[in-house]
Amino acid sequence: MTDNSPVKDDFSGNVVKSTPRTFVEAMRVCLKEKYACFNGRASRSEFWYFNLGCFLLGLAVVIVGSILAAVLGKVGFGIMVLLYIAYFLGIIVPSLAVQVRRLHDINQTGWLVLAGIVLNMLAGLGLVFVIVIGVLPPVDVGNKFND
Repeated sequence: MTDNSPVKDDFSGNVVKSTPRTFVEAMRVCLKEKYACFNGRASRSEFWYFNLGCFLLGLAVVIVGSILAAVLGKVGFGIMVLLYIAYFLGIIVPSLAVQVRRLHDINQTGWLVLAGIVLNMLAGLGLVFVIVIGVLPPVDVGNKFND
């Protein structure tokens, strides 16, 4: 389409697009509203902003933990490890959920997340998988994962 008219869904005639998000919206949606929601779609902006937020949050945990380790020695190191484990356990479910929803946005099954996990374990190519699903354009017309 070359004009700016909204994309119509083939099945119902309703306008169906994934919702672009700001950084704050993406973090709120992924961590609060859709923490463990594997249904629906996630826009590219929601996917990338959430991943940026996870990176920044993880960096903050490492910095705080490193300061505690430097000040408190072994006890601080133990606290740093516990902080990072808590961060990881808290972020793994929404990370998988946003990947599944992003796959739905490109009209692919969410089970492909398992392919990304296998690629990461076998060849360390999980980041390539994340980049690929993050840059592919959404499929708005005829998407079988529309809400």
